[in-house]
Amino acid sequence: MSDPAPPGPLSRRFRIGAGVVCVALVGVVLATRLGGDGDDAGTDAGAVSETEAVVGPDAGSSPEEPAAPSPFTFEEVAAAVGITHTQGDLVLPPDCLFSELGDVPPGPEATGEALETLEACQEERSAGGVAAGDFDADGDADLYFTRLRAPGVLYENDGSGHFDDVTADLGLDGGPMNGNGAGWADLENDGFPDLYVTTIADDRFHLFMNDGSGPFTEEAEARGAALVDDEPRAGFTVSFGDIDNDGWVDIHTNEWSAPQRFGAAPSPHARLLRNRGAAEPGVFDDVTDAAGVLLTDTPDNRGDRVAAGVVPRDAFGSTLVDLDDDGWQDLLVASDFGTVRMFWNDGDGTFTEGTADTPFASVSNAMGSTFGDVDGDGDLDWFTSSIGFLDACEPPACVSEHSGSKLFRNDGDRLFTELTPDAGVVDVEWGWGSALADLDGDGALDLVATNGYDPGVAATPSKDFSGTTDHAWAGDGTGAFTDVSIDAGLGPDGPVPDGDGKGVAIADLDGDGVLDVVIADTGAPPRVLLTHPREPGHWLRITVRGAASGREALGAVVTVTGADGRRQVRHVGVATHFLGQSELPVHVGLGSGTDPVEVAVRFPASGEEVVMPLVEVDQAIEVAEPG
Repeated sequence: MSDPAPPGPLSRRFRIGAGVVCVALVGVVLATRLGGDGDDAGTDAGAVSETEAVVGPDAGSSPEEPAAPSPFTFEEVAAAVGITHTQGDLVLPPDCLFSELGDVPPGPEATGEALETLEACQEERSAGGVAAGDFDADGDADLYFTRLRAPGVLYENDGSGHFDDVTADLGLDGGPMNGNGAGWADLENDGFPDLYVTTIADDRFHLFMNDGSGPFTEEAEARGAALVDDEPRAGFTVSFGDIDNDGWVDIHTNEWSAPQRFGAAPSPHARLLRNRGAAEPGVFDDVTDAAGVLLTDTPDNRGDRVAAGVVPRDAFGSTLVDLDDDGWQDLLVASDFGTVRMFWNDGDGTFTEGTADTPFASVSNAMGSTFGDVDGDGDLDWFTSSIGFLDACEPPACVSEHSGSKLFRNDGDRLFTELTPDAGVVDVEWGWGSALADLDGDGALDLVATNGYDPGVAATPSKDFSGTTDHAWAGDGTGAFTDVSIDAGLGPDGPVPDGDGKGVAIADLDGDGVLDVVIADTGAPPRVLLTHPREPGHWLRITVRGAASGREALGAVVTVTGADGRRQVRHVGVATHFLGQSELPVHVGLGSGTDPVEVAVRFPASGEEVVMPLVEVDQAIEVAEPG
């Protein structure tokens, strides 16, 4: 890996002693968790034999096989903590949101009524979003869920991990009725995150502004963020970042739609929106074309299933993330049917596409997307969940190749190496949302991925993917993972029920220093999984506050160095997954060590670095950008 390049012409380093009250230190460890202490949660580790992961170019570990004992278990508590809504009803034509049918060449796997079901209902059967954010600025993670044919639901966390439905109280009960992707971001730098929601079969996206004083106000059109038109719309993930390091949050939206809703031009709903900043805070200009990130006519791998003269709309999700460590956030778009796009930020408001120089095009169906330093070398690696299974068909019997999920190691200098089959993470069946997070606090990133798809008919000739098991892998810190799904409590015989999981969010819901998992399911209530580590590690929770870099300091690089010299790197705001957004504060597991650690934060707009050399473990801290 190359040495980090400081952004801008000057980088200053501030060293803060442990006793200087320049950074607020707050830290209380809660001793108990709702529903148990974790020692008796999940399945009995002694009853599960350890097996090696199945690896190879066409294989991956499966949760249906015996798996290694898990260092953590899950407990499903959604109803117990007050989260009780249903995402929507599963319907069939002619009751789908898109009931009209276009002239679509029939695929070999479905004809007649089956094709109608697949194409007319496809977008909504891939839907279900969740966003974790602190809308009331009280320090804990609140949750917003999108729904179909009903307004989304906002739950306020009471600080203990119990939630109250405040949708009507905050003026969100009027819609949108068909929300899909959602995300929180402080678009005006006023200290209160605003809420952006993408939609399906609507004429606009929605932006709810939050001033912290009461009900939200919907202002998307007035602020240039609605993308209003009369074209068929199927919005998916929304992501946030600061593309020009001006300290104001920008927005990128995504669209995935079935082929008969493709148009002759690129998607008008997959766009890059630049915040005008201090002159007009929270007002946006569409800079997609000018920035060079238009999702143009890159051919996908469906061949004659896509009519001539149309441009596919295959973008499921995106992330603004600095992958080459030059201080500027790049744009990676996880896109279906072999159309992943990698855009490098040139630092002048424009991007250069570099997809062809990466191995990313090998992903046949990129859906979920998550970034983290899985091998401890200081830069962010990429995992994308995709369709992959051992007993399925291949083209032409299936629509695409079903390559399985992929893990790419970031080697620096814009070079990547695929780690997938040896990493043991290929087979997630019909994978959707995924997230890297240290679930047991041992200092190594673990991985979760949602699973399940019910199109209304058989998706392939050989397998039904409705209600398939979600996945969990324990990471070892070198880039290798062990499938621990069954022992963690997932699977048909486990305490966590299966579902058709889509969006996933990670957050410490009850403030005990352990990260929990929230899953939005299609056509069902969500699942809330409290995590119980078998041997909980020590931890830090780091909230980064920017000045020149904007209040949320999106793109700031946090490095935690232990007494043994081991470094862990996180990027603030790189928490966008497929239809999911994890909480903003950075969580770092520290293992069994109790010695103080060093925390360093490099801010993107100013290039300044704040260093705290002696930070005690097991607490929440705040690090502020000077100025």
